Amino acid sequence: LVSCGCDFDESSQRCTNNPQKDECPNLDACGADFGNGFYNDHHFHYGYFAYAAAVACEFAVCSKEDKERFLLLARDYANPQSDDFVAARHKDWFLGHSWASGTCEPANPNGRNQESSSEAVHAYEASYLLASRLGDRHLQQASRLYAATEVDAAQRYWHAATSSQVPRAYERPVV
Repeated sequence: LVSCGCDFDESSQRCTNNPQKDECPNLDACGADFGNGFYNDHHFHYGYFAYAAAVACEFAVCSKEDKERFLLLARDYANPQSDDFVAARHKDWFLGHSWASGTCEPANPNGRNQESSSEAVHAYEASYLLASRLGDRHLQQASRLYAATEVDAAQRYWHAATSSQVPRAYERPVV
């Protein structure tokens, strides 16, 4: 799932590329569309769409085709098994949180990053809600696990109020 993006021409105020002719600038430009073509931030961005789909399916009848499309969107970032996408490809099971960086070269100069623990938690909450609306128990259970480990990691590494991870030098409140 990749948005092809747009090579925007300021003078004509139009896109100059043609997706029907496989002209997809996001597959060549790592910085285009926040790196979407290189798997960057999929759980952040697609989590918002998954949440909207869950709400839509709660208050309206979703067709079989809608359900398939919505589940495909959620499986892009929260796949419980390696069938159409790599299972849990963002998750670092040792640290418990997701990584935002995709496969851009050169990589992020600061190394791997977790840009937003709250958006990561939201993404997995959204995939859980969507899966529960559409009856996908595997995705629902996996999303619970992803969300739980994300919350635990956020508390441990980023909201380190009671964590043993905080060095003694930072015993006083530090912002």
